[in-house]
Amino acid sequence: MLQQQTQNCSPRLQRAIAIFMRKGYFEKHVRRMKITYQKKQQILVQTIKEQLEDKVEIVGQQGGLHILLKLKNTNADTLIERAMKVGVKVYSPKKHWLNPDEVSYIILGFGGVNSKDIVERITKLKNCF
Repeated sequence: MLQQQTQNCSPRLQRAIAIFMRKGYFEKHVRRMKITYQKKQQILVQTIKEQLEDKVEIVGQQGGLHILLKLKNTNADTLIERAMKVGVKVYSPKKHWLNPDEVSYIILGFGGVNSKDIVERITKLKNCF
């Protein structure tokens, strides 16, 4: 009885997902999303190279749906604050660093950004340096 009350996923949903996977829809979805995210990443990397080449170095682009940038001659906290003010979300990786005071890196996520908005947001970020 307790097992039924603490179940996290309804049996109907489990069956629906099983059918979705059995019919190959999940694999098709994953392939489509992989292509979509690869295109977004290519646009992001190209735009960074065109607009921010003298300001950053791309040091991590194999991290899924984000890119790690090393800042050249710019304080990460200041840049993050300025970017936030213009509506560009930039994150600090400090919580993952052994010595967070030495961090001069930022993280840019691109998974939830439309391809057309990537260029606009990088342009806004460029103006924050």
